[in-house]
Amino acid sequence: MQNYNVTATSEASPAVVWRLLLDARSWPVWSAADSLDTERSTGLDPEGRDAIGAVRAFRTGWMVTGERLTGYGSPMCSARWTPPPASSRHQ
Repeated sequence: MQNYNVTATSEASPAVVWRLLLDARSWPVWSAADSLDTERSTGLDPEGRDAIGAVRAFRTGWMVTGERLTGYGSPMCSARWTPPPASSRHQ
């Protein structure tokens, strides 16, 4: 399984950062992702609070990358995302 270890610093409050991380629809506004591919995503919360188990697919140029939200804790803890199983990945 591929893992990512990313560190970033923000002047935003932890609550704001967590709200944005959990809301996949906000990612194209503040990240390098061009768009959220809603047809390839599952478990998206309409209120922007994607739960554990949600699969989010992001398009950047011609490439679509997927991730599954596997856990999160309090705003001072880390979130864990993993790629979905190979059988559910799209090119």
